[in-house]
Amino acid sequence: CRKMMRLTKDEYTLTSLVLPARSGIYFSVLFLAGYRLNFFPLSSMLIVSIGEMMKILIVDDEFSNRMVLQSLLGSFGDVCSVASGKEAIAYFKLAMDLEAPFDVVMLDIMMPETDGHQVLDAIRSAEETARRFGEKSARIVMTTALSDGKNVFESFKKQCDAYIVKPVDLGKIQETFRKIDIPLDGS
Repeated sequence: CRKMMRLTKDEYTLTSLVLPARSGIYFSVLFLAGYRLNFFPLSSMLIVSIGEMMKILIVDDEFSNRMVLQSLLGSFGDVCSVASGKEAIAYFKLAMDLEAPFDVVMLDIMMPETDGHQVLDAIRSAEETARRFGEKSARIVMTTALSDGKNVFESFKKQCDAYIVKPVDLGKIQETFRKIDIPLDGS
């Protein structure tokens, strides 16, 4: 084990383990107190980075939507899935703090408590504070059932990169990724 750290910030606790792999590439594992991730139902473990793969955060309060997106995006990179806007903001900030930021965020709009527009604001604010602009900033793709002009306009006004109307399929994802210069090979 090369490094172990424990941070306490506002509402979460973080433990990070960094272990060397045979290839010299390392991976980080985060354990967040008080959160239970949907794709690790018996633990609260989040893999943030494995090597140089693209890191993707899925944010959707509907379990079935998260599973579909996880299945579709797994070949593009390392995928993390969370069920709320509050979790998304915490995970995004933690990943940035560990210098393993998410490259892509697939973000639903209609969620209880903290909606997708609020999450988008918080992510862009965190990036601005960390001076992550242009190519260093995450590509944010809104994935929602809302196709009305008001929500589309509001999302782009708040600096999303793309907008996909559900249902989402592989073709829509590939087309959208091409349009906003996200590599389709996961690098």
